Amino acid sequence: MTTRFTTRRSARQLPDSPDVNGVPRAAAPVRARRAGLTAAVLVPALLLAACGSSGDDGAAASSTTTSSSSAGATGTADSGAAGATGSGAGAAAGSSGADASAGSGAGSSASSSGTGPSSAVASATGSGAPGSGAVGGSAANSGAAGTSGAATPAGLDAKGCITDFDPATDYYPVKQKVIDAKQFSISYHKSYQVVTVKQEGGPDLNYVLQRCGAPAPELSGALAKAPVVTTPVTSLYSGSTTHLPALVELGKLDVLKGVSSTAFVSEPEVLDYIKKQPKSDPVVSYAPSGTVDAEVVIKNKPQVVIGGGFPDAADAKITAAGIPVLQDVDSSEPNPLGQAEWVKFFGALTGTEAKATETYDKIANSYRKTAKLVSGEDPVQVLPNTPYQGAWYIPGGKTLKGRLIADAGGTTAWADDPSPTAIKTTIEAVYAKAAKAPIWIADATWTSLGDATKVDKRLANFTAFKDKQVWNAVKGTTPEGGNPMYELGAARPDLVLEDLVAILHPKALPDHEFTFYEKLK
Repeated sequence: MTTRFTTRRSARQLPDSPDVNGVPRAAAPVRARRAGLTAAVLVPALLLAACGSSGDDGAAASSTTTSSSSAGATGTADSGAAGATGSGAGAAAGSSGADASAGSGAGSSASSSGTGPSSAVASATGSGAPGSGAVGGSAANSGAAGTSGAATPAGLDAKGCITDFDPATDYYPVKQKVIDAKQFSISYHKSYQVVTVKQEGGPDLNYVLQRCGAPAPELSGALAKAPVVTTPVTSLYSGSTTHLPALVELGKLDVLKGVSSTAFVSEPEVLDYIKKQPKSDPVVSYAPSGTVDAEVVIKNKPQVVIGGGFPDAADAKITAAGIPVLQDVDSSEPNPLGQAEWVKFFGALTGTEAKATETYDKIANSYRKTAKLVSGEDPVQVLPNTPYQGAWYIPGGKTLKGRLIADAGGTTAWADDPSPTAIKTTIEAVYAKAAKAPIWIADATWTSLGDATKVDKRLANFTAFKDKQVWNAVKGTTPEGGNPMYELGAARPDLVLEDLVAILHPKALPDHEFTFYEKLK
């Protein structure tokens, strides 16, 4: 039942990486995909923050609005209001990986209610059925109204630039609303947008995206020293493979001029694009060893550098050269749909706001539809992740991976743990709690059961190992180590969820073609 929105998609899935799922990313070559961090730095920095905090989950319906002005179409996009109610552990949205989502129709509301260890999946009409994990029903009209009537508005040329500036005109006829993502927001100010990114353990980061053709805005307060980027951007460097699917989906891959390392790329469309670039103007690898080469960036002068969420020592030098560095912290999102919603970040940068909202709405609705298939099933016990350097990092119920497992109709022995980050434990402790779990969702570079016993022979004693029910997200991994889970997987949690549902409840998706996971032999 794998659903793809364009013909470009090949079999791929979500990033089950440590920064969001409790997986030691440095255990695989691709895990050091974020520019500026070597494997040695990634492991200690990310393992405890691996799963992302759960926090409160907002409405799962997304929308755009159209402004009434000389700059473009008029009207307001109607989207359902989201709500969540419930009793018992994990009954309400935000308590065990549950997203309450908008119901069908303009301005309608859906409530998610349920009892037991996991929350219910609300139907499109707003009713909930108790069962597995967590996402509300589909959101009809959740942004479609805001995506129409925005073709080259008055006052803008074909490139999206202002032709004759009028300070009274609103040059953003389509406005994105960030709903599920918790780590960034967008506000509009006639000729510029402000994107605010929440930084883990630090102050918010403000970025001013100025419409080309507009004069420099007068900025003060928190925006006085904010980086200013002229949009739509025409060239950017990407510090994380999780950015790439958004550029492909938005039809803006042509702005990609540099990546941290081409070795980490797995998307066929991106690989083909890189291959076809002329030798005189190649896509540059500017951090092939995991450390940003500031001189390479400055020499090639991209319009903007998008970091992978972890500031690099080279950032100051690059910024001083007049090249803004913006951080994308998608891996810090508390839920899968929130991470996917970062497509709107790139929509703002590339002037494809309507397309970004349309793309996200389809992903969110696809995710909820799949979750609903198993909402009434008894949850299947899952053994998550793998040991790494003598420790085993387990995702609790409040983590991103914990939410995926719950939404797929599964549970773990740690589902009730409230920790928003990975739980560090031992092989012995895991065996005591989950030795008999029938399904093992591993996350490592393993491609066979033999790889598991090379790590520790005792792993062969787990029931899932004996029954050959060990699954790992290694399908489509390139010879260089590029793994689709850490690229397409971040952008398409609906595809990841389909894989997990097919593993835990195969009768729900009997003809499923796996995107990311393979059963180890």
